[in-house]
Amino acid sequence: MPIQVSSSVLQFADDFKMFRVIRDAQDFQQLQDDISKLLAWDEWQLRFNISKCFLMHLGPPNEYGEYNIQGTTISSSDTIKDLGVLTDDNLKFHSHATSVISKANQTLLFGRPFISQITTCLLLFISLCLDQQNIKNIQRRATRTLAGLKDTTYTECLRILGLLSLQYRRLRGDMILDGAAI
Repeated sequence: MPIQVSSSVLQFADDFKMFRVIRDAQDFQQLQDDISKLLAWDEWQLRFNISKCFLMHLGPPNEYGEYNIQGTTISSSDTIKDLGVLTDDNLKFHSHATSVISKANQTLLFGRPFISQITTCLLLFISLCLDQQNIKNIQRRATRTLAGLKDTTYTECLRILGLLSLQYRRLRGDMILDGAAI
């Protein structure tokens, strides 16, 4: 399928992403043509689920028009879930972290009436801490995948990108909250 189009593509199992820098009306038209080529491709008789197709703009707004699939305008979104991770149009993961935190809080609220043993409470606490580790792992992978940082340590990546570690941000947040409680 990827050789059918001139735009860049990323594939994982049944998930397909196509992207292109749009500098002018010709680039816009080429991306629309590539979308049409994909719909015409039926070598394996697979159909696109149009309701799951989304468009996300990175950078300035599109001034050339709307993209269509079989006459239906592709819905635009400022947040897209990719392989279970929410990413926004600024390539930030704030929505994902908020979602994970919300689910952890819901788990705690739901489990509160049923927690009668210390071991159950401990297992729940460990599970929530593992979620924090998973978020940290996502940040580590994201910083390393940036161009030229693949062989750089996590700490060095944070320094180069001007980011603070999640551990430091949590500690800082705790200190701010503790100060507000006084």
